[in-house]
Amino acid sequence: MKRATPDVKDRLLFVLLVALVASVACQRLPLPVGRKSIPTPTATRVPSPAWEDGNTYRVAMVAAAADDVALIEAPTFYYIRARVDLKEEMPRVHASQTTHYTNKTTVPLEAIYFRLFPNKPSYGSALTFGSVTVLGDEANLDYQAERTAVGVWLPRPLQPGQSVDVQMEYDVTVPVKNARGYGTFNYQDGILLLSNFFAMAAVREPGGWNLSLAPDYGDPVYAETSFYTVEFTAPQGLTVVTSGSTIGKHDNEDGTTT
Repeated sequence: MKRATPDVKDRLLFVLLVALVASVACQRLPLPVGRKSIPTPTATRVPSPAWEDGNTYRVAMVAAAADDVALIEAPTFYYIRARVDLKEEMPRVHASQTTHYTNKTTVPLEAIYFRLFPNKPSYGSALTFGSVTVLGDEANLDYQAERTAVGVWLPRPLQPGQSVDVQMEYDVTVPVKNARGYGTFNYQDGILLLSNFFAMAAVREPGGWNLSLAPDYGDPVYAETSFYTVEFTAPQGLTVVTSGSTIGKHDNEDGTTT
C-alpha cells in the first residue's frame, strides 16, 4: 500500500473483513496513543485486561442487542496489531496476535489448532510465523491440511474450563488479482481485501479439530463467534472499512495512521 500522494486516487479503498458474526465480532477498543511506530508490531506491550472481558464489547452493540455478548459461552478473544505494507510487489501485513482461548470440551487439550487461510495453495499467498509462544516459551508447531492449519502444542494440557494466551508474530503476503473465494483475500484495482488474514482458532468438534481444506468457492471460513480488539496501521490518506466500532485514531510520524 503506497503512501497517499497525488498519484494515488482519492477513491483508493482499503477493506478489512475479519468479522465472523456481525453482531459481535471485530470490536476495537481504546489503546494507548503516542506509541512510537516501528516496522513490525511486537508483543512486548501487554494489552489491557479489558480485552478479555465480553462486557467490554457491549459499547459496540446496538442497545437492543447489547445483552447478546453474554450469550456466548467462553468465547475466544483476539488482540491483533497489524501493519500494512504496499511497497513490495505483493502487499504484506506484519502482525502480532494474542489469542485468549478457553477449553470448552470435557477433555484436556494438549494443543490448540489454528486455521491459516492465507496458506491455501490456490491463493498463492502465505502466512509465515516469526514466533509462537505460550507462557513465555516457544511452542512446537504441527502443520496440517497443506499448512492451512497449525497445532500449537502447550507446555502442559489445558484442562476443561481453563484458559491460556497464545502469542504469535507473523507476516502475511496478499495475492494480487486473486479470484479464488470470490476475491475476498486479494489486492486489485487499488482495493485491498483482507478477509481471514489472521491465525484463526479452529473449531473443536466432538470428533476432534475441524481442519478440512477450504474450497475455492464461497466463504472458506468455519469458525466460532469471537471477540476482536484490533490496532490497525495503514498509510495516511487511505480509507479503512471494517465491521465493528472505531474507538480511536491517530497519525504517526512515519506517515501512517493507526
